[in-house]
Formats: sequence, structure tokens, C-alpha cells
Amino acid sequence: MATSEPLEKLILALGSPVFMTSANQSGEPICTNLDEIEKMCPDLDGMMEGKVIFSKGSTIIDCSAEEIKILREGPISEEQINKIINDK
Repeated sequence: MATSEPLEKLILALGSPVFMTSANQSGEPICTNLDEIEKMCPDLDGMMEGKVIFSKGSTIIDCSAEEIKILREGPISEEQINKIINDK
């Protein structure tokens, strides 16, 4: 899994994780460029410049219980998530 150095720096500077799901409204097609994101998400506070990779919808995880639950599998698989959790 590749990491984004600018995003990692932002998270470390904030001292908090950054949360976001796919840049589209529920039931709408996935956005394929930054202009579509701005059009679909008019209340967006800002975007971080950098290399953008458009793929399938985000992996969404419910972490509210001791055992994680995958609500929607996206580009990051349950196996990848479990490997990271178990390696810590």
C-alpha cells in the first residue's frame, strides 16, 4: 500500500486522523477528476493538491467495537487492514 508523504505530514501536523469517504454523493457515480469533486461537493472546505488516484469507493470500517467490521470494501482489503493491526 503506497502512502502519500504530503498527507502523512498533514496528519502529523494536525495530530489527528483525516476522515473522508468517496468524493461523490450516495448513489451517484464516482468522481473522476477534481472539477467533478468540486461540482458534487459544493460545501467542501478545501482540497489538497498532489497526485490524485481515482479508483473504486473507499474502504469503510466500523471501529466502534473491539472487532473491526468492514462496511464497504474498497481498494484496501480486510486482509491488509488486519495485517497492519496485527503488526502493531
